[in-house]
Amino acid sequence: MKPSSKPKEFKFTFAVLFRLIIFFVILGFTINYISSSKANIPLLDPTVLGDESTLNSLYQQLPENSRFLLENYTKTPSYHYLQSNIELLKKEANGFPQKQINEIKKEVINSIYKDLMKNIDSPT
Repeated sequence: MKPSSKPKEFKFTFAVLFRLIIFFVILGFTINYISSSKANIPLLDPTVLGDESTLNSLYQQLPENSRFLLENYTKTPSYHYLQSNIELLKKEANGFPQKQINEIKKEVINSIYKDLMKNIDSPT
């Protein structure tokens, strides 16, 4: 066994071309098969729950305490806590990208200023 063997040089031959053609044909058939079989499967939209009568019947099947919690959720402390945090985030995020850009500009200018002062102060 040789400790360092030289890797073989790649040569583009007819066999390599033939293998690539077979690979792409198989890939094309696979993609075509998957796309055609997927089109036959009816997709259920998770955002659509059903018509209003279905929702009402489902709502009526909920236990009494669950219905009470859903109806009075806006009166709970967790709801008010979430709402106050959402409002705080909205207020703090006002103009966020522009504030961030201005901070970056200030840091770049300060960095250049410090480098210039250091170059002036230190003899070369």
